[in-house]
Amino acid sequence: MKKLVSLIGIVAFMFSTILTAYAGDVPEALSYEDDAKIFIGTLKDFKLDSDKPKVLDVQVLPTRKIKGDVEINELQTYKMCHFGKLVQKEKEYLFGWLSDESIWAYEIISYDEKEIKIETYDEFAKRIQDYLDEGLYARAEQERSTIGTQISLAGFLYAKPFSDSNVKKITLRYQDELHEVGVEEFEKIAKEIMIVNAKNVALYEDGKDDAYKTVLYIELLDENEQLVSMAAVTRFGEVDRDGLMMSRLMEKDYEMKTEDLQKLYSLFPKDVQKNIVAPEGIKVSEEPLELLDENAKNYKPWLYGGVGAAFVIAFFIGLAFKKRK
Repeated sequence: MKKLVSLIGIVAFMFSTILTAYAGDVPEALSYEDDAKIFIGTLKDFKLDSDKPKVLDVQVLPTRKIKGDVEINELQTYKMCHFGKLVQKEKEYLFGWLSDESIWAYEIISYDEKEIKIETYDEFAKRIQDYLDEGLYARAEQERSTIGTQISLAGFLYAKPFSDSNVKKITLRYQDELHEVGVEEFEKIAKEIMIVNAKNVALYEDGKDDAYKTVLYIELLDENEQLVSMAAVTRFGEVDRDGLMMSRLMEKDYEMKTEDLQKLYSLFPKDVQKNIVAPEGIKVSEEPLELLDENAKNYKPWLYGGVGAAFVIAFFIGLAFKKRK
């Protein structure tokens, strides 16, 4: 009889390959979506839709917050839960919630105050484990809790002074223009530019490729030209880092004033400055912005997407190289 009861409490089924449009980047979205929640909790109850199969009407009791507005010891109900392996009542799981009525769950091997280990039975779980080990979710929670506060662009790009780091080269990319800037020259300006932590908002949406026609990419490189850090700044002063590094659509993490954006543009040669597409009212160079409309017509979404993807690949190659060392 006891075996029968335990079998009723355990349901095995595989993770669906197509869940929602969000499914492909759930591990990443849990970090940069400010409304996302990550927590450890006890699975109290659920129903199984055997026709799908799906786990429905899930009741979870959160016991430890990792990120987000999580109500500890307050029973939460979700319409559906995506599991990758086994489901068992009265068992603790690592849960992740985004902005819909579904929740993701991952089986926990062990956890303490310093680390959490989960079963890495699929690619999603492996990525979540990597981000837990790197402290990505903890940093995301810290950033989320400081919305409205300011930090210098230099501090945003690298916590330590550049002189005490392995940053040896800085490049600025604007459309097809690549310009190298002296480390000291850039750091001086970056320290003066204060950016405000803003609630994350997606800047590029499906079917709206013309929303942001030009982006300034900042790359910090080491002596082997491996990517140390990066940022992307729209012509409206919206700053992103993690979204692009994770192959996501661009997100607004921080904001800067237009006069500070002009300081960044001033690092380019004069002949490049006059071609920069800037918001109305920003004077980028002494020469008139004669090519504003022409640049908008020649905008190539595939080109900038390719550049962003190249940065992402370079960043992770750099991480792999450092780990081998």
